[in-house]
Amino acid sequence: MIEEAAPVPPDDLQRLMEVLSAPPFDGKAGNKSLRESLGWENNPERYWKAHGRALDAGKIALGRGKGGSVRLVAKDEELEEEAVAEVAAEAAPALAEAAVPERAPREADLYEGARNSIESGWAKPFHFDSFEVAVTAAKGSAKTGGKWTRPDISLLAIKAFRYLPDRIFEIVTFEVKPANQITVEGVFEALSHSQFATKAYVVFHVPDPEEDKSFADNHQRILETARQHGIGVITATDISNYDTWGEIVAPIRSPSDPEQTNRFLATCFPEEIQEKVIKWHK
Repeated sequence: MIEEAAPVPPDDLQRLMEVLSAPPFDGKAGNKSLRESLGWENNPERYWKAHGRALDAGKIALGRGKGGSVRLVAKDEELEEEAVAEVAAEAAPALAEAAVPERAPREADLYEGARNSIESGWAKPFHFDSFEVAVTAAKGSAKTGGKWTRPDISLLAIKAFRYLPDRIFEIVTFEVKPANQITVEGVFEALSHSQFATKAYVVFHVPDPEEDKSFADNHQRILETARQHGIGVITATDISNYDTWGEIVAPIRSPSDPEQTNRFLATCFPEEIQEKVIKWHK
C-alpha cells in the first residue's frame, strides 16, 4: 500500500516563492543556495516537499547546474527560448522567404468561433468519454511571455478503448490563423506545442470558397512542412461552422514530455477544468 505524502504547509510554499523571487535570486536559484537561504539546510525533506508542490502547480521550472536549480515560470523567458530554439532555427529561413505579415489585430476574434466548432463538431467523431475545450492563448501569455509556447485553443480528453488496459489521455492543440497569415509560420508555432501536446493542428481561416478549393495547390510548402513534422492542417471558410472545416493533413500522434505537460495543465486552464482532469485519472 502506497502511503499518501504529507501535505505541504501553505506558508512553506509561499515562503519558497517569496525567497526565490527576491534578491539575490530574482527568480533563479540553485537548490542548495535556495535551501540554505530558507534556513532548511538541515531539513532537506521540508525543502523538497515545497519544491514539489511549486513544480506541480506550475509556479517553477527546473534548471541546470550542480545540484539542480529552479526558475520562476513567470520570469522564465530563457526556458521558452530553450524549448523552441531548435524549431525557431529551422523556421527562420522559411519565415524570411515567406515575408510574414504582422499579426492581424482581429485574430483573437476567431478564437471563440473556433472553440465552438471544435466542441460541437470536431470532437464528436472521436467519441471521447469526456473532454474539455478552452481558449488558452491569453492564459498562456500570462505565464510564458511568448506566443510560441501557448496554443490558441486546446482540447483535453480521456477515452477508454475496448481492448486496451488503460484509458488514453489526449491533449490536442489548435493554432488559429486569419486569412492574411496563411504562411508556414503557423506550422512551426503548432510544432512548438508538441512538447506537451499529443496532436497539434494549425487552422487557417480561408473565407473565399474558391481559395479554399485551391489551397493545396497554392500552399505546397505549408503542407510539405506540416507532413514532415506531423502537424495537422485544417482550412475553414467559416470558422464558426464546423461543416466548412476540412482536414488537409492529418497529424501524427506524439508522446509528450510529462513535466512540460503538467506545467501546461497547471498554468493554462482554469481550476474547474484542472479538477475535472484530476478526476479523470482516478
